Amino acid sequence: PSELVPFCESCHTPLTHPTIHTTGAGWEPVCTECHSLHDPSNANLSLVRSSVHNNTLNVDKPVVFTATTGANSFDDGDPAQNDGICQVCHTSTLYHKQDGSGIVHNDGTDCTSCHPHIDGFIPTAGSCQDCHNTARGTRRPVIGEFAYASHHLQGALLDDADCVVCHDMSQHQAGNVRLINVDDPTNPSAVVVLNGDPSVSSAEAVKLEAFCLACHDSNGASGNTMPFTDGLVVPAIDATLWNAGSHRTGAMTCFGDGQTFGCHDTGHGSNKRKLLAPANVAPTPPANVAEEEGFCYACHDANGPAITNMQSQFALSSHHNVAYTDQADGSKIECLNCHNPHTASATAKLVDPDTGAVLTAGSANFCLACHDGAPPAGVSFGGSPLGTGYDKSGYVGTTHATQLGGNTCRHCHLDHGSQYESMLRAQYVTTDINPYNAGNGDYAMCWICHDETETASNNNAFGSRHGKHLNGAESSCIVCHDVHQPFDAGEPGVINFAFPQANGYDLQFIDGRNNTTAFYLNGAQTQGNCYLSCHGKDHTPKNYSRNSANPVVDCSACHVP
Repeated sequence: PSELVPFCESCHTPLTHPTIHTTGAGWEPVCTECHSLHDPSNANLSLVRSSVHNNTLNVDKPVVFTATTGANSFDDGDPAQNDGICQVCHTSTLYHKQDGSGIVHNDGTDCTSCHPHIDGFIPTAGSCQDCHNTARGTRRPVIGEFAYASHHLQGALLDDADCVVCHDMSQHQAGNVRLINVDDPTNPSAVVVLNGDPSVSSAEAVKLEAFCLACHDSNGASGNTMPFTDGLVVPAIDATLWNAGSHRTGAMTCFGDGQTFGCHDTGHGSNKRKLLAPANVAPTPPANVAEEEGFCYACHDANGPAITNMQSQFALSSHHNVAYTDQADGSKIECLNCHNPHTASATAKLVDPDTGAVLTAGSANFCLACHDGAPPAGVSFGGSPLGTGYDKSGYVGTTHATQLGGNTCRHCHLDHGSQYESMLRAQYVTTDINPYNAGNGDYAMCWICHDETETASNNNAFGSRHGKHLNGAESSCIVCHDVHQPFDAGEPGVINFAFPQANGYDLQFIDGRNNTTAFYLNGAQTQGNCYLSCHGKDHTPKNYSRNSANPVVDCSACHVP
């Protein structure tokens, strides 16, 4: 029979059936193994024999091949017959075995559309999508995942060229998912071989880190920053910052279950934004908590594994409005406005909300990125502001800013939430008439730095008048002071009557005065003068000598000079 091969090839394009396709035995089929030249009673197409010898079992197997698709085709899946030309010899394959066993695989279709005769029936033709749009044995169908909310290919139809950006095909169907290191694509030892499901195994997930970072770096896929057919630039991750970050500690890595050891699921597609895990669980609109703050809470809650329980902080009465229900007033801010999970570390937790760059400046610069009257895209303030408003741009250069040093905002405010309004660290009453009793805690926020006893008595720059205003007039601190900025830049006592004026407090300017002229210091800043009418008492003017420093508490127990 082997002598007939040149004869056949004198008319037919040389066709092969190499030994690589017959792993059950070391033999190479020739044309006449499957084809009979002289059998007029045979109804099979393409002169296919009515029986073919199974060399492994050493038996002849009947063959019916009267159609290329459907019944009596290459393998029509009829378990009562098992007479397809593609199955009668198969003893060691996963699919289309001679006894009808094996994994169901495209029964009744034209096998040669993917397994061309000219390539020895090795699967070199067809499309990745033709096979992987349905389950392949234990492999789930993945093509449909590219229609999910987020996926690697955006705004373009999936092409087989996109698949091989990531997938190594050198041992296709060998039982493992093999992934290419795009920065070393020709090195077999750089191929990532998965032996399990990285969505449930942290040991498998950590294998993917180098694979992901090889593409998500400054040079993309070995210099190609747009490796997919959609032409989009791959987002770059700073590997140095990632490796030093809080999300890359212990079992944590980029891939995982979204609960205990990683944030992202399959690269094919996720029902959540940013390929977040678990990919098959869609968030519930309109809040979409599972892909926003709720996703962070999966780790940052009372159960961990994160050390900090952020969920409890955002449950306090005063907090940043990250929740959908809190944003009904038009306010808008999300965790990602302040934090980048790929760079956040114990020493660099924040990013600049204006630029996204890792923040290196103090907290005032960070807070003022939003509270400067021009919040960045994606951040908005809604409703009626508490206290003195959202714009704190006038804080720069004030007494508090210059004397408190770095992290000045955090001396008074907590980061995420507080039981006190305006996310303050302690109570700060802002009502117009509020009886003061020493030690009652109404102005505990002030007393963190300012000595309560001394401030409410005589030993301060305002003499005895703080005590008179607190005790006698029952005026809260905010009536005269705006802790963020004086009305007139450079005024050292942060005097500002804008808040009581705007909120209907019993305070009026007299003698034609305004917010600038109702209070002023002399040139040497040794005497202050007030032209006001408060609670029925005219100050026309009231003046005082500024001879003493304001008493403060000893901060050295908490703060190193």
